[in-house]
Amino acid sequence: MARLGTRGGWAFALEHWSAEGMDHRILREVSRGTEAVVYLNAGVPPRWFRYAEDGRVVADFEPGVEAAHLGGEDPGRLVPALREVGLLLPDGTSAPDADGEDEILAMGERRFGLTLPRDAVEHGTLAAVSFAPF
Repeated sequence: MARLGTRGGWAFALEHWSAEGMDHRILREVSRGTEAVVYLNAGVPPRWFRYAEDGRVVADFEPGVEAAHLGGEDPGRLVPALREVGLLLPDGTSAPDADGEDEILAMGERRFGLTLPRDAVEHGTLAAVSFAPF
């Protein structure tokens, strides 16, 4: 199930009990002609981030991975942003004191202008979609 909305020129889907947005095939389709950002945080490791643009997965990584091991077709595009928020040190190694969540959220805000409407998410009514029949 996903709860849906828009904010700041972006559409968002908050998935509960699933991670359909992490699927590379779905992410490629959703990003055709635009951009898509996915952050997986189920409350237990792993946390994961994917960025796609025009049908290509540009960057794909788990916080704590060094710059040399980032996945995607052009992960170097996000290296400056990862350094800026403290996930990577200047030499490209992983910052030992970064937990990942705060840094990934900060990168989403700074690099992509992403925010969620907190009141609507916590207390409001959002459209919803089910991925499987009940």
